[in-house]
Amino acid sequence: MYKLSIIGLLSICCGPLLGQKADMEQTRGLRNGRFWNSIGESTRLSFLNGMADGWEMEHRAEIQEHSSLTILGKAWVSDLTYGEMSKMVTKTYQQPENLTLPIGWVALASLAIQRGETTQDTVFPALRKFLADLESGKLPIKFGDRNTNEPANPDFSPINVIWPPPK
Repeated sequence: MYKLSIIGLLSICCGPLLGQKADMEQTRGLRNGRFWNSIGESTRLSFLNGMADGWEMEHRAEIQEHSSLTILGKAWVSDLTYGEMSKMVTKTYQQPENLTLPIGWVALASLAIQRGETTQDTVFPALRKFLADLESGKLPIKFGDRNTNEPANPDFSPINVIWPPPK
């Protein structure tokens, strides 16, 4: 009985902390650097491969629907291997200030850095500010809806932070 009481007390006291870990591994519903740092290299490679496949599927769907190229079609154009990409993302998450950035944002920014389109000193502070503005409600984010053909507000996208539109 004593052991059961201790186990019950521990689950009541520590249960919220265990659930908190999962919440801290996501930012706005997307996996972030805390999650990235908690997984092994083979899982990281699978994660990047799945993300790239998802972006390719989205890109192809948009070409069929709208007959226009999207930024995600350009995004993964690189001669980097998934192993090299993983090293770039891991390097970014070695800086604690970047841990809350979603993995997809960091991957896109890393590819842009690799192609010489931006620098680490420019893009990661800009993404952190963008995220802070989202979290504070300063940016009225509006997501698109394919069912109604309602467009997203492209001015409030992390993609526009990485690749600013021409002025």
